[in-house]
Amino acid sequence: MLPVLQDQMDSLPDPSAWERRLKGLKSALLTFQGNLDQALKILREITTQARQVGELSSLLEYYRYIVWISLITKDLESGKTGAEEMIELSKVGMRSKSVPHSSLSQIYSRGGEIQKAILILEQAHKEAEVTQSEYWDQLWLLWAQVDLLVAQKNWEEALQTFPDIIELTTEKGLRWHRSQTLVDWADAYLTRNQPEDVGKARKILEEALSEFRDMGADGFVKMIEDQLADLA
Repeated sequence: MLPVLQDQMDSLPDPSAWERRLKGLKSALLTFQGNLDQALKILREITTQARQVGELSSLLEYYRYIVWISLITKDLESGKTGAEEMIELSKVGMRSKSVPHSSLSQIYSRGGEIQKAILILEQAHKEAEVTQSEYWDQLWLLWAQVDLLVAQKNWEEALQTFPDIIELTTEKGLRWHRSQTLVDWADAYLTRNQPEDVGKARKILEEALSEFRDMGADGFVKMIEDQLADLA
């Protein structure tokens, strides 16, 4: 549909604004496909443009994708900046405040800054109680919670939490989010590294691989294939 939308853009009163939106859609598609370098290049460009014209609602969305990519690529410094920008935008009324705080907690957990992760996750829970948002708050809170549990090496509770996230994403039809959670679940087993954990991780990765392949997410297919080859 992107070429169709592109053809219609010239007839609109403000093509430049719609061009940013189309690029935002393209960057989202590239992210979900696993073409992360291409997605990030576009996101950097439109983030600068959106900030210049004060397009705050779009800016929040762009930072959300930047944080997603940073978690996947382990570029935590970029993720920290993105999550902090999301928090600042949430202060001026841009949607939920819980999701940005949960995102920053994830960054801190994955960087081993556990006390900071705990404090910011507490704030995320408080914000969720105030906004009473839909399942997005719940999903991000669960993601942040499981990242913290993994960072704390609280394996029993962490490995019990992943199925809760899988259940939520399955219920809501969030296939990409579900598959990415499967990858994180497998990584948790590999990090724990008990005798049977490699086999469990391989089984979960194979499920994620099948799902990503069905979605046409070729970049993620390649990432998981490489990971499975390393486990062979």
